[in-house]
Amino acid sequence: MKLTQNFMKKLLLFTLVAVIILSTKSQTFAEGVPMNEINQLVKTLLAKHPYPPNDAIMEDALVTSPEFVSLEKLCKAHWSLALDHFDSIPGDDAGKSMLIAAFQVLDAKNYMTALERLANKFRKKQISKSVINSALRPIPTGRMQVFLVDNYKHPRVQALLKSLRPLFEGDARQAWIDKVLSGEAKTYWNDWRYDYEGMSEGNIPEVLLQDATPTSTPTPH
Repeated sequence: MKLTQNFMKKLLLFTLVAVIILSTKSQTFAEGVPMNEINQLVKTLLAKHPYPPNDAIMEDALVTSPEFVSLEKLCKAHWSLALDHFDSIPGDDAGKSMLIAAFQVLDAKNYMTALERLANKFRKKQISKSVINSALRPIPTGRMQVFLVDNYKHPRVQALLKSLRPLFEGDARQAWIDKVLSGEAKTYWNDWRYDYEGMSEGNIPEVLLQDATPTSTPTPH
């Protein structure tokens, strides 16, 4: 009887360990598939398109390429996973910055969370100044090019920029942060949208975080 009980305990323990191992392997495989696709797309894009793009023509060629469109789709579904495995992105800073540019397809809530996670990596010195700059002002520009400017009054944006500001001492980015926090940058882009209303130059989306108040209605000077 005692022998049978010991055998059953060992069998139960073995089964439990096996389930844990299989579960871990299954999770690793599930994560590995999209990450492999993301990394391959980034590698292909870097081989085909100079980064950062030198002009509007190169920007357009990049963002309309099938590979970039596919990268955007993957980022929309797996952006958090991509940040979990950010170190694995090929191409050093250029590859990471290109991936961040593809994050512009995210909704406001997820995009803000991605920025906060990237800022945390920068504070921990896990990413370079070049990469965090590309998160604050993505290249190529897209629907989120003035996201932080449009949401400058939001507490999460205020907290993000204020936490980063001391890390840009003596850098032009610090002056840009000051302009965003003060609302000066918002006024500039409001005027831009008004001046170029009805033209492609003025077609800059206003993507607001939940509970943010729209402030970009064009008004005459």
